[in-house]
Amino acid sequence: TSFSAKEWISLGELLPAPGFANEKQYLYLARDLEPREGELDEDEIIEVVRMSQAEVLELVKNGSFLDGKSLSILLRAITQGFISI
Repeated sequence: TSFSAKEWISLGELLPAPGFANEKQYLYLARDLEPREGELDEDEIIEVVRMSQAEVLELVKNGSFLDGKSLSILLRAITQGFISI
């Protein structure tokens, strides 16, 4: 994303496909972001889109926000008190 974070907070783990795969994903909240120089992998395409909390929650509400791991991170951040709704 070409950002670095001064603080990383663990939000726990996620099993994206239990019973099918043994993959485990680790969830983090990154704080105090700063832009930095970086190189992407040649097949990596990242577009950073800044949104307000209200915009993100509206996307969740209307069904446009579909990425499961991102929804899990959002729910963890809410339930752990990092985001209030």
